[in-house]
Amino acid sequence: MASAVRGVGASTGGVMLVVVGLAFALERLTGGSGLWRWLPLLVIYLAVRDLREAQPDRAPSIVPLLASVWLQIVAIGFLGLDLLNGWPLLVVLAGIGLVVDGLVRGVRASGASEKAGDDAAS
Repeated sequence: MASAVRGVGASTGGVMLVVVGLAFALERLTGGSGLWRWLPLLVIYLAVRDLREAQPDRAPSIVPLLASVWLQIVAIGFLGLDLLNGWPLLVVLAGIGLVVDGLVRGVRASGASEKAGDDAAS
């Protein structure tokens, strides 16, 4: 039986190969040089997949998704942001992610303690 490695699978590998292959093909056929700036979309895909398919022993986090969105923003130069002047946005997004993760974990913990209290009362 093959061992399961996190992040590597048929669907993940397939999506990555299709995207990279299409980027190579489009760059060769159209002469486009700016296609590689869209590669952070692969990181966004991995972050969304990790949110949807969280492992049972780890709580999912939104921070990697927000960091990969920031990476895409600076890669395409949205609103004139780049790696040098876009770092404050990364700090803000990381803070938002930590707050959201803390709130979600707090809700889950209180739900789990209420369930445990209901089980003990029965």
